[in-house]
Amino acid sequence: MNPLLHAENGELYNADCQLLAKVKFSRSTTSLIVILAQPLEFALDERVYLMPEGKEHDYSSFLCHVAAPCVEYHVENTGATYYLLETSTRDDPSFGVELRVEVSFQIQITLEGSTRTVPATVKDISAGGLKIISNELYEEGSVFSFIFTVPRNPVILNAKIIRKRPSRHPGMHCYGCQFYDLSAGAENAVRKFVYTEDLLKRRRG
Repeated sequence: MNPLLHAENGELYNADCQLLAKVKFSRSTTSLIVILAQPLEFALDERVYLMPEGKEHDYSSFLCHVAAPCVEYHVENTGATYYLLETSTRDDPSFGVELRVEVSFQIQITLEGSTRTVPATVKDISAGGLKIISNELYEEGSVFSFIFTVPRNPVILNAKIIRKRPSRHPGMHCYGCQFYDLSAGAENAVRKFVYTEDLLKRRRG
């Protein structure tokens, strides 16, 4: 199968969220084939990020595990040579690991051990965690809390920053976060919000 057919545009980042190259990629079940126009001049880390081409405020990205070194791929009818990087991921919502909905709303977060509140924007949310963007630089493992005011009855949510993710904008940082130590009421509020949002999006088509 020609991986160039139906290939999408994207950007490849290293584990530190530094841009490596503009690429194309194709999806297949739980694998992503990254297509490079020329070979990389350095060895890749085991983990890389792939950010599909998107709108200005889209922070979607896939955490991918490099399965093997790049291999050459020749296109006979054009004579062009590409370099294919096979990766695996469970980070794509379409793979059905966990229901996650794209949103955009403001929160005020408070780091553990601090009384200072800092604004952040939630870009997606699931029953297990959320993705936020902020102009603040945080370390992985940082714990914070915020009041989830979207439901009719606001609840306090606790979350831990699991990893930094690529951002399209200099000075703006993106973080994947995991909920922890939620009360039963807080967990139910998140689950209800996620499923309701998903249902509304499906109805809107």
